[in-house]
Amino acid sequence: MAEAASLLGNVKNDSMFPDLTFKERMYGFAACFIIGWLIDLFSFGSIFGLFTGSPTKFAITFTLGNIVSLAGTLFLVGPKKQFKNMGKPTRLVTTIVYISSMVAILVCVLFLDVPPIVLLLLVIVELCAFVWYCASYIPYGRKCLKMCFKKTINGGASDKA
Repeated sequence: MAEAASLLGNVKNDSMFPDLTFKERMYGFAACFIIGWLIDLFSFGSIFGLFTGSPTKFAITFTLGNIVSLAGTLFLVGPKKQFKNMGKPTRLVTTIVYISSMVAILVCVLFLDVPPIVLLLLVIVELCAFVWYCASYIPYGRKCLKMCFKKTINGGASDKA
């Protein structure tokens, strides 16, 4: 547990909840992450509204789930360090795509009348950006995702001739 705390830097001083122990902050992070993904999962119960002309419930619920998942990091590192991490060169493009897709979904569903395929594409972009963003925190996470994607595209064929 001490190793994990040291990987996150000075967690106690930077966290939004400095009075919680490291273990309690991990529980808070895990709870937010799981609740966010459950909200995302339940949002797919209303995905048919996307194709029948009433996408608002799905789009708002799906985006809310992503926001709740991302908010879990406030338990670990606090908002200042989180925004600093999001702006690092290895994450900046992914962060921009991720946040832009969330905003675009909400703008499209609340203020614009766009075809369902546009919203579906934005949801796919948001989901891919979220996965890519999370993988940036896992050592070799992006490399593993690239390898899995290549294997999927190549039908599992080996790179060696």
